[in-house]
Amino acid sequence: MRIAALVLTTFVVLPASAGAASECDKEGEFYRDLCRSERPLVSIQMSAASPRAGSIVKLTASSDGRRVTYAWDLDGDGTFDDAVGVKAEQIYTSGTRTVGVRATDAFGRTSAETRTFLVHDFNARPTVELDLGSGVATVGQSQTIRVTAADPDGPAPRVDVDRDGNGSFETLLIPNRSTIETTALTAGAVVIAARATDEAGATTVATAPLQAFVPTPGLGVRVTANDPNRPVVAGELVDVQAVVTDLDAVKYEFDYDGDGTFEDDRRLGWRIAKAFTVGEHEVGVRVTDRSGVKRTARTSFLAVASADSATPSLRLEQVPRAYTGVPIDLRAKAFTAGEGFRVDWDADGDGAFDDTFTSAGTITDARGTFTYTAPGTYDVRAKVTNASGVSRVDHTAITVTDSPAAGPGFGALTLSPPRPAGQEWILDARSQPGSTLTFDLDGDGQFDDVPAHDQYGYRWAFATPVAIAVKATDAAGRSTVRTQEVEPLPGNVGPQANLMFLPQVFPTPEQIGEPRLLAGRPTTVLYELLHVGEPCCTATWDTDGDGDYDDATGAFGAFTPQAREYTLGLRVEDDLGGVGTVRDTFSVGTLPPKVAVDIAPNLKTATATASDPDGALSGPLEWDLDNDGVFDDATGDTVPLSPTAYLVGVRAADAGGDIGIDYAQVQHAVCTCEPPEATPTPTPTPDPTSGPIENPPPPKPLRLNARFATPRLGALLARGLTVRPGCEIRCRATVAIEVDKRTAKKLKLRSTELGHAGGTGTTITVKLNAKARKALAKVRSVRFRVAVVATGADGRIGTANRTLTVKR
Repeated sequence: MRIAALVLTTFVVLPASAGAASECDKEGEFYRDLCRSERPLVSIQMSAASPRAGSIVKLTASSDGRRVTYAWDLDGDGTFDDAVGVKAEQIYTSGTRTVGVRATDAFGRTSAETRTFLVHDFNARPTVELDLGSGVATVGQSQTIRVTAADPDGPAPRVDVDRDGNGSFETLLIPNRSTIETTALTAGAVVIAARATDEAGATTVATAPLQAFVPTPGLGVRVTANDPNRPVVAGELVDVQAVVTDLDAVKYEFDYDGDGTFEDDRRLGWRIAKAFTVGEHEVGVRVTDRSGVKRTARTSFLAVASADSATPSLRLEQVPRAYTGVPIDLRAKAFTAGEGFRVDWDADGDGAFDDTFTSAGTITDARGTFTYTAPGTYDVRAKVTNASGVSRVDHTAITVTDSPAAGPGFGALTLSPPRPAGQEWILDARSQPGSTLTFDLDGDGQFDDVPAHDQYGYRWAFATPVAIAVKATDAAGRSTVRTQEVEPLPGNVGPQANLMFLPQVFPTPEQIGEPRLLAGRPTTVLYELLHVGEPCCTATWDTDGDGDYDDATGAFGAFTPQAREYTLGLRVEDDLGGVGTVRDTFSVGTLPPKVAVDIAPNLKTATATASDPDGALSGPLEWDLDNDGVFDDATGDTVPLSPTAYLVGVRAADAGGDIGIDYAQVQHAVCTCEPPEATPTPTPTPDPTSGPIENPPPPKPLRLNARFATPRLGALLARGLTVRPGCEIRCRATVAIEVDKRTAKKLKLRSTELGHAGGTGTTITVKLNAKARKALAKVRSVRFRVAVVATGADGRIGTANRTLTVKR
C-alpha cells in the first residue's frame, strides 16, 4: 500500500531566517514589555490633588521597570511600611501632610517619590461645563453633548444631564464617559443642562441652549478644473457642478452659455464635463426638487489660453446658501501666473469693493468673511489684482434668507479652575462668529457687567457664589443665553506638581523602549502644576539632594544625567502661602547590554550572544526557560531545551547594573511531508490531546480614545490644550503639539513643536512654550497636529493623531 501524501503533526523549529525572530524585536514597534529592563522611576497619582479633610484619598503608583512592587509611607514618618501594592487609600486631617511610595523592580533596583500637600477643612463645589459644538443643530439629526466635570478636592463627581430641556435630569453619565447624543424633534431652542454632584453632596449646574431648526434648501454652481490649482484653460474639459444642501433634487438642467436657456437635461446627473473657448463665460444650473419647485444658480469665470497665462483670473466657489446674522466664507481660486495678488470683494452688491479682502501672496486660495443683515439675492463680485496692477472681476449670485434658528449658536462657555474670593477668573466663550457678548456676572439679571478682556479671555473677580449669564447677540439682533453657577473657594487649597522627564527630541524607532533616563543623553525636566486656585505659583528646586530648595527657580529645563543616583526636589508656592513639594529619588544607568537568542534547528539547545555598548558584561548569562519571567532556570552561553519549551529568554548585566533581555519563540509548525513507502499498519486511535501548538498572537497596540475639544485661540494661549488620553488600561502618555515646517517658518519659529507635556493622569494639559505663545498672539488662526503617544502598564504603546484649526 502506498500513501501518496500525509499530513504529519510534528514539532518543527524554524530557523531565525524563517521566522524565529527575537520577540523583543517584534515588540519594538509598540514597546518592549516582555523584554523591559529599565530602572524604576516611580510617581504618585492622587484622586484629589487638594484633598478635603476626612475624605478618602485614593493613591495610585506607576513606575518604569520590570515586575515592580510598591511599598507606601502613608503617615509621613519616612518608613515605607504602611501598605503595599499599586493602590492605597488614606484619610487625612487638615494641615500639611506627606505621602511617599518606593518602587522595587525584579532586580532589586529602587526609586522613591515623596510629596507634601495641603489638606483643607472646607468643601469646594464641583465644576461642570457644557460643549454643544456650534450650538446649532438640524431638526431630526443627532447632536453630541460634551460634558466636562471635576471636583477640586475629591474624586470625579456624578454628572446628570437634562438633554431634552424638560427640566428633569434623566441621564446619568457613567464614569469615564463625557459625551451623549440628543436629537431635537422640533424647531426652537432646547435648553440643555448638566449637573455635577460631589461626594459631599454639593452641586453645580450649567445650562446652554441648543438652537434646532429646519434648514433652508441651498443651491450653488461651481466650475472646477481637473487640477484644482490650475485655471480654466480653453479646450480642456472642466466640471460644471451643482452644489445642493438639504435639497431633494430630482432633475438638473445646465445653461452652458449664460443665455438663460437650459440646454442640458441631466435628470439625476449633478455634474457635466465641458470644454470652453478663450474668454468670459457664465454658466447656470436649474434644479427641480421632488415637490416641483425650481431653483437657479449662476456664476461667471474666465477661460485663459494656457495655464501660465499672464492674464489674472478667478474661479468663484459659490456658497449654496447664507443666513442673515451668520458669517459666511467667501471663497475663490485666484490665478496670476505665480505673481502675488490681492482679492477685493463686493459682497453686498453696492458696486464698491470694500467689504473684505484677501492678500494671499502667490498661493491660489482666496477667502473673505462677510455677514448679511438682510435677506435677498446678492450679486457678489470679486476682483483679483496681480503684482503688476492688472485686475479681473468675476461674479456669482448668493441667496440670503433669514436664519431659521431662534438665535446665534453659543456652543461653549469655559471658566478657569475655581479661585478664592477676590481673585480673577478667566472666562472664555465660543459663540457664533460675528455675534457680540454681554455679561451678567453679579447675578442681578442685567447684562451690564464689563469684564476686562485680553488675549487669554475675559477676566472677573467673584466675591460670593453667583449664577452668571452670558448673552450672545448676532447682527440680526437675536440672542442666546448660557448660564453657569460659580462659587469662589472658601479658602486656599494649596498647590501640587508632578515631575516629568522627557527627551529633548522624540525618540527614533530604534530608541523606542530604551530607558527614559540615560547617562549622557540630554533630558528636559518639566513640572505639571496641579492647582485649582490662581494665581500660582513660584517654583524652587533642590537639585543637589540636600533638602534645601535653593538651587534653581522657575523652569528647570535641560538636564544631562550621569550614571549615578539622584534626588531631585521641587517646591511650589502659591500667592496665598500654600506650599506643595515633590521629591524623586532614582538612579540613572547606561545603555543596557545587547542580547540575542538563537534556537538550534533541532530544538535541542538555545545559544545567546551578548555585548555591552558602553562597557563590559558582569556575570554569566541567566536563562528563563519556563516563561515565568524569572531568570533562574540555567546559566551560560548555551543551554538545553525541553521538548515543551516555546518561549525562552536570557538576561545579561553590565558592570553598572543595567540589564539587557532577549526572548525567542520556539515556533512549532504543521508540515506536509512525503513519507517513504510504508507497510500498512492498523490505524491508531487518534489522541484528542495531540495537535499543533499554535503560536501566541503578537501583542496588540494599546487602544486609545484620545479626546480633546477645539479651543479658541485665546483659551489655547491662556490655558493650553487639555487632552484625555483614554487608555484602555492605566498608562503614561505624552502629548505634543506641532505645526508643519511651512507654518513654523511663517511664524518665525526655529522648531515645529509648540509645546508638549506628559503624565499618568486622566487629563494632560499641554502649555504652549514662550516662543509659540508670542508667535500665535499675532495671528488669527493656526493649524497644528496633536500627537498622543501612550505606554500602558503592560508595556504596550498606542498612538493617536489629529489635526486642529484653532481660530481667535
